[in-house]
Amino acid sequence: GFTHKLFGMAVDLGTTSVVGSLFNMNTGEEINTSSRLNPQCSYGLDIMSRIDYASRDGGIQKLNRLILDCLDELVIDNCSAAGIKADDIQEIVIAGNTVMLHLLAGINPAAMGRFPYTPVFTSAMQISAAGLGMKAPCKADVYLMPSASAFIGSDIVGGILATGLHQEQENSFLLDLGTNGEMVLFSKNQLYACSVAVGPALEGMNIECGMRSEAGAIDKVWTEGESLCFHTIGEEPARGLCGSGLIEAAGVMWNKGLLAANGKILTNPRSYSSSIWAEFITEKEKNIRFCLIPCRGPKNAIFISQHDIRQLQLAKAAICAGIKLLMDAAKIEAQDVYRVNLAGALGNYVNYDLMIELGFFPSEWRGKIRPAGNSALLGATMVLMSTTALKQADEISKRLICLDLASTLE
Repeated sequence: GFTHKLFGMAVDLGTTSVVGSLFNMNTGEEINTSSRLNPQCSYGLDIMSRIDYASRDGGIQKLNRLILDCLDELVIDNCSAAGIKADDIQEIVIAGNTVMLHLLAGINPAAMGRFPYTPVFTSAMQISAAGLGMKAPCKADVYLMPSASAFIGSDIVGGILATGLHQEQENSFLLDLGTNGEMVLFSKNQLYACSVAVGPALEGMNIECGMRSEAGAIDKVWTEGESLCFHTIGEEPARGLCGSGLIEAAGVMWNKGLLAANGKILTNPRSYSSSIWAEFITEKEKNIRFCLIPCRGPKNAIFISQHDIRQLQLAKAAICAGIKLLMDAAKIEAQDVYRVNLAGALGNYVNYDLMIELGFFPSEWRGKIRPAGNSALLGATMVLMSTTALKQADEISKRLICLDLASTLE
């Protein structure tokens, strides 16, 4: 009988996180998923700082080796959990932004760091794992999914494929709000796309008490009467705030009168909904903070600083600018949008009504937003499983109309 099982892996290669899922290719069953912080984060939290580092002497080799080792670790993690050998993996499909794919392929992305932002390649690439420089899965073929431009990568092509955005009938958005905010609007049979620099705040990075969406991260914050309540991922003791926790904590601050309209943390209790909130506002070395959990013994306090609020405001400004750019290009208004697919960890955890209340999204979108999960990983999985999906990914990458925020700012 046919006993040898074929295995494959789908990977979402993000600027901040790298996720890999192992599949039985005969049955389509997902066997295990493993994730890691992208080790390149030590050399810059966003794409531009990675491009900058890659342009230095030995920089590209360093970043390339880091990401290859990270992929090897994901393979080993998944294989040990499944009780198989790395050699049993036949195929690996990778979706990621264009810069990450260049760094993975060992190709200098310097030209994407300056106008006119030209990638060396955007088409799909197939190469052996050994040829790419991976050490664990010696027999696998690696397939890098096609990108559309320097800033619209194969993670977005995968997201469009996974959400079926390219086959919609009505005006619909796909928003993937990671460190780079990629956005796609389907309207009148066209796919308009842009990328904005959201920054890593929504992924819990560059935030004083920030962390990724993992066990111990505060992901929900609310009030009951005048009491502050929060929830952590995995019900573990609180270790920090992830993106959704940061947004919800800011929402509490706004609703209780602790934030001015310009984002300044207010220290005068007269503006608060109750004098009880005064005890949550602390000052350390001239830094005003909203303290969710005070410092107790060896445990550090968990708080939101003025810097964190500013990071959130920068993210919001970028998101609003991108949404406006796409709607203007399609000549539609916010009320003309039928559906909004929100991808990534944020889509799973965040309170959409609060995002609208804080001005991230137009109020006309109430009730129209739905989570799209890790749409890049879902797209990579579809390509792993089906040659039809592989063809569709190629067609989508060629259909996208990529708009540049910098050259269209009024």
